[in-house]
Amino acid sequence: MSAPVRHAASLALACALSLLTACAGTGGTAAGSSTSTAGKVVFRDYTFGKEMTLISSSMLAELGYEGANYEERRLSYYSKLDRDPAKASAKACHDDAMTGLLQALKESGLDQWTVPGPAAAVGRSDGGKGKSFEITVDGSTTHVDQQSDLSAFIEFMSLYVEVYNAYQGYNSVEGSVQFEQPSYGRNIGGNR
Repeated sequence: MSAPVRHAASLALACALSLLTACAGTGGTAAGSSTSTAGKVVFRDYTFGKEMTLISSSMLAELGYEGANYEERRLSYYSKLDRDPAKASAKACHDDAMTGLLQALKESGLDQWTVPGPAAAVGRSDGGKGKSFEITVDGSTTHVDQQSDLSAFIEFMSLYVEVYNAYQGYNSVEGSVQFEQPSYGRNIGGNR
């Protein structure tokens, strides 16, 4: 992993983990913080038909979920999800974690491969095999798939997995959905 991506990964993970404990009931962002990224990142694995979603507290507010802070919006969001297994992988995150993820996307160079519009939906016959990320920020949706820059894609996916797993889903008590770090049969840029 390159130095800028390691820095962005550290930033996103540190924000996610520290905010999980320190800011749990305050509003999602540390006092004096100017970050407020309203965003959503959806990881799609077409081979296994899985979808993993991270949505920021500010995006939840934009979508009309009630609450004055991260905890309240998260509860409002989770209470509206039905028990559909496809939705079990949706997780709300702090704005700072989303900011770190989007920074890592840019610093990994993967953002230069994004294509306007949403990624193919899981389960579509033309979705094919492989993986993609769908990124929604400021009302604009783009996507990138693993066919782009594989080493940058793997670096970003590894960070996404860590941040995703740091947050509790609405079904965390029973059957929480957890990602496993990707493993590949060959060594690409220091990643397995």
